[in-house]
Amino acid sequence: MIRVRHESEPSWWRRRRPDTRTAVWIFLLLFGFYALWAGGHSYSSDEEGAYQQSRALMHGTYALEITPDNAPITALRTGRDGLPAAIGGIGASAAAVPLLAVGRVASRAAPADQQDLIERLFAGFTNSWITALIAVLIFLIAREVGTGRRSAILLALVYGVGTMAWPHAKTLLFSEPLAALLVCAGVLYAIRTARRGMMPWALLSGLAIGASLLARISTAPFIIIVAAYVVAVPLVQAGLRSRRAWRDLIPRTLTFAVGLAIPVMILLAVNAWRYGSAGDTGYGAVPLDFSPLEGLFGLILSPGKGLLWYAPVLLVAIVALPFAFRRKPAEVSLFLLIILANLAIFARFFQWHGEQAWGPRYMQTVLPMVVLIVAPVLVPGCARWWRRGLVIAGGIGAIVGFLGSVIYFNAYFAFAGARLGTQDVNGEPALWRPIHFDPTWSPIVGHARLLNDAVIGTAGRIDGNDVSFGQTGVFPTTAAGRYSWYFWPPQLDTWWYWLLPEKAPLWPLLLFPVFVVAAGTGLRGLRRESV
Repeated sequence: MIRVRHESEPSWWRRRRPDTRTAVWIFLLLFGFYALWAGGHSYSSDEEGAYQQSRALMHGTYALEITPDNAPITALRTGRDGLPAAIGGIGASAAAVPLLAVGRVASRAAPADQQDLIERLFAGFTNSWITALIAVLIFLIAREVGTGRRSAILLALVYGVGTMAWPHAKTLLFSEPLAALLVCAGVLYAIRTARRGMMPWALLSGLAIGASLLARISTAPFIIIVAAYVVAVPLVQAGLRSRRAWRDLIPRTLTFAVGLAIPVMILLAVNAWRYGSAGDTGYGAVPLDFSPLEGLFGLILSPGKGLLWYAPVLLVAIVALPFAFRRKPAEVSLFLLIILANLAIFARFFQWHGEQAWGPRYMQTVLPMVVLIVAPVLVPGCARWWRRGLVIAGGIGAIVGFLGSVIYFNAYFAFAGARLGTQDVNGEPALWRPIHFDPTWSPIVGHARLLNDAVIGTAGRIDGNDVSFGQTGVFPTTAAGRYSWYFWPPQLDTWWYWLLPEKAPLWPLLLFPVFVVAAGTGLRGLRRESV
């Protein structure tokens, strides 16, 4: 018998929890937005290595297919049996495989010499959905610590559009977004373990924070911090004299450990498979002997790379910190310790800046924790003033994010290198110190100055005739040639624009309205949910 729904009965969708519906709208809005801005090409040699690793995984091997076509631009090392292997975690490469598979099928509709372009285009949406999910988790974590729904939505959107998360979401396979996603998941499930006391949350927390190692091994210290929260906070909240709390301690700890052990064993097996040793993470020896004071200043305040300028919400978080700690000391301590652990590592790393990238690349992993420090103060009676601060910080951050998204950031490095020189000075390129510490050479200022050139460059290349180097050539036929082709002149850096000067098939433009509809649907849904 077919059941007829009464008119007054809510639909299946309306019966979902409001937070679940809101999370879906946030994802659709930001995924559609990010996908429209995606670059569709690699932004660094590390990314190129990760992309080639994705292609290798589709064939069931770790060994990269290195040819004269891609060898000059692919970061690699010697793997097991002397075969070429990618450097670092396999997580981002694995995450890209589903979209790469779709791209491979779709590329069959393109000429053979353009199929790689189509595959890259589809793989390039990986960080779009990953970063959108990070914003969803920020919303859910904020709700767990007592933030109102509208304020939690604002917090998620400030992260998504008002920080350097936006420019990083358009990259092909930077690993920091995936690491940030898994750290956020580990934190969310840890908080749910403490608040709800159900063992499956402890399992998921261990599983997620352990899986972050597959993206970036630098998240290892976060495991200790999250584990300490999962073990100690429920015990303290229940009271140290509570026998039940002590009884639950052992199964909760073991459950978290089981969840953690699964990805750790996968990591060890993958290491042995790729490099011949379970303890070889792919990075080799990483010296941590840089001046910590200079590294801290560089990561937080330097005019060219300081997080404060690429995520102005940091200032709101600093002001909110004492008030947030008073309301939610355990959760704010969790957020803060993760941030400090990350700073302790990368402030002592000689490449603390993570060049070449928009802003302090390595802070992207803990940027959600910076945003979440504000969450506990967004409560009735106090939220208005903090929301105003978030709106202002998010608005400024959106302008900075736009500058980093509209122009390929390596174009500015090419511009600065032509004027400052690319030769090494004291072991680093001559342009780095001015870009990092001289406000007049800050990439933010530089991109603003290049906007007019970007309009001219876009108009000059849109017909596919590349005269930017005084030549009459067209789009390069090799991956190595294409890598530098995107650098100069400055121009609009979006996949749908690049299709034109690339003289690629134009049928992928059918994706454009799909992403517009996704973003519009998410925005409309959020407006309904926040009323």
